[in-house]
Amino acid sequence: MTPWWRDVQAVQTGSWKPPGTLLRFWLRSAGPRLRVRMLWNDGTCDVQDHGARISHYAPFVAGPALGVELAGPVSNEVLDRLRRMLSGLSERFVEERPGHFDLSVVAERLDVVDIDQERSRPCLVVVAGPEVGDKEIFEAEHADLPDLEPLIGFAPTHDVSIIAMCNHRVDHAVTALLTAAVMAIVGGVVSFEVHDWQLPTVRGLPGLIAITPGPAPTVYGTSELLRAWVTHPDFRLVK
Repeated sequence: MTPWWRDVQAVQTGSWKPPGTLLRFWLRSAGPRLRVRMLWNDGTCDVQDHGARISHYAPFVAGPALGVELAGPVSNEVLDRLRRMLSGLSERFVEERPGHFDLSVVAERLDVVDIDQERSRPCLVVVAGPEVGDKEIFEAEHADLPDLEPLIGFAPTHDVSIIAMCNHRVDHAVTALLTAAVMAIVGGVVSFEVHDWQLPTVRGLPGLIAITPGPAPTVYGTSELLRAWVTHPDFRLVK
């Protein structure tokens, strides 16, 4: 029996719990599908399959994902600034490759009041594109998108994905404000989906650039749009 499978069995029988607040992942068979459960000392966060941007990096996560479209690659200097900023916001910081960050973000460091007391929030921040990494993922993400140049003023060559691994209220605020903090360093245009009932509110916010129609309309805007949206009573990201 492999150590990994032994850990899975221990979790299933309740005889093993992860130490501290470190997030652990384990897989369970669910008929023809796989589910991932993220387990903490004080409870679990069940997660489900997702499409779009999430599916390429973390296909079984529960939380929302935002994208930042970039007109060019991220320089080493900018990447270093991003690295320092993310490290300062995080309780846990792992850089799996240059520009691919696995984080546990402390909500209070983004001025988010964690009323759920959910501890640090697990997130991924991934820079992708030619000569950076995950070029195939970047191309797959954008293959079915409309021509973005008429909408946002440029054709994206790279992007940054900000992905929350859980879906509590605090995760939505952390994801939005973490994305705004990333944009303060790398620039770009944020893209995120909204529900139809949220459209009237979003259309009235500052920083809006464009909205594309569809079952889940996609909004494009500046970091100002994100900061305004997160403070509105109707705020909630689409996951």
